[in-house]
Amino acid sequence: MDLLRLPKSALTLKEREWLRDQAALLDESAIVVHIGVDLGTSLLCSRAGNAEAAIIGIDLNPGKFQGEQDAMMALVEADSRQYTIEEAIDFLFIDGDHSEGTVATEIENYTPAILEGGIVAFHDYGWSHLRWCAGVKAAVDRADWSGWDILPAPDSIRAYRRKGS
Repeated sequence: MDLLRLPKSALTLKEREWLRDQAALLDESAIVVHIGVDLGTSLLCSRAGNAEAAIIGIDLNPGKFQGEQDAMMALVEADSRQYTIEEAIDFLFIDGDHSEGTVATEIENYTPAILEGGIVAFHDYGWSHLRWCAGVKAAVDRADWSGWDILPAPDSIRAYRRKGS
């Protein structure tokens, strides 16, 4: 899959490659959750890295998705602040509503479900100089990341890996 030919997105090429590469490191039985679907670029990057993982996209309007949906991909029309995931999560990518309150709620609601060694990543953390992205950085910086390691990630992505016991 040519990452440059995916639907238009704010994801840089390095960010697209990073998402693909993170998915490639996961088992085929992995659960990948993307909060914020938009046109589907981030989901398709994860799919490019792992053809078998279950991918769940959560968005208020997932109908904008412009990719090819497969049997292991579910698009959920829901408010991420109220939706719950029953499965343990291997990789969580948060790129939905960029308000501080919503991102803080997503951290609180979803990170407990992330497995040991699992990853949570936030898009637009590094673009906090842009008014609409400032809430991402504020919420992430205020969260308690004890028990997590910061991972190297490109451009505007901030990522953490849950430590093992």
